[in-house]
Amino acid sequence: MSDTMSTSTLPNRLLLRWVVVALLVGALAMAIATSVGSSTGTVDDGELAIELTGYHIEPITLVLPAGEDVTLVLTNTGGFTHNVAVGRDPVRDDDAVVGFGEDLLAVSALRATPSNALITPVDPAVPTTISVAPESTVEVEVRVPEELVGEWQLGCFQGSGCEARIDQPATLRVE
Repeated sequence: MSDTMSTSTLPNRLLLRWVVVALLVGALAMAIATSVGSSTGTVDDGELAIELTGYHIEPITLVLPAGEDVTLVLTNTGGFTHNVAVGRDPVRDDDAVVGFGEDLLAVSALRATPSNALITPVDPAVPTTISVAPESTVEVEVRVPEELVGEWQLGCFQGSGCEARIDQPATLRVE
């Protein structure tokens, strides 16, 4: 038996190495992608930064202190207007989420810059929303009452025509 490598095994070994490298690169990419959607944003100097892009809200978990004035700084880096609502107890119509049973912005929003970015609907079944145009930033000052401590969902219902995107919701935790 000879220790020399045949010409047919060399290409097989090279192919195997390329397959292993490709699998490692794929695993690394998946780890990075999953960690992006698991970030938590907290208040820093009275502000909570939120980025909107496509159908994604980052950070995916937002933490607010109850009873304190906090400015939500929403920046839309996407190509269409985002209308963000915050609530719980999703209301469904034909398997689509169309609103929330409890509307957090309706009871906690104090003011917005620009002022027309905070949309308070006449119909109480439609949630209060923050409208952020493409490539712009909106600031909304909120004070969440202490009796509303708990977890809330963020969703989009108006403007761009997207549904609530509750399939991978961003959450807001009031503590």
